Amino acid sequence: MSLQDTKQAIKHQLTSIYETLEINSIVNILIEEVTGWDLLHQNIHKSDALTEAQITMLNNYVQELLTGKPLQYIIQKAWFMGKSYWVNEHVLIPRPETEELVEWIISYASIMNKPLSIIDIGTGSGCIPIALKL
Repeated sequence: MSLQDTKQAIKHQLTSIYETLEINSIVNILIEEVTGWDLLHQNIHKSDALTEAQITMLNNYVQELLTGKPLQYIIQKAWFMGKSYWVNEHVLIPRPETEELVEWIISYASIMNKPLSIIDIGTGSGCIPIALKL
């Protein structure tokens, strides 16, 4: 089965619980996770066949998605301010609103023209203090 056919099959399976734009994004992320190909390479390799192992992994991911499990927990990866963070069911998934909070803190620190002292203990992935430190 070609990559293009596999993508279509996955999209069809997910139509009952996701909207089209979200499905496209999810499928591209899953394919990249399994093959290592970003969107450009996915387009270049759209006629290539996936291995049985890759198809099995994708099918497992789709089954988990169909149970309502968040994509980030399935692939154990979430993005925050352009960086990838490891997550699982015991860690909150970083939210876009939290990126806004970090941007506000950075802006505030710039206005105050003083170094910040921040402590973040046991709040999740650690993305907030890491982003602030960077």
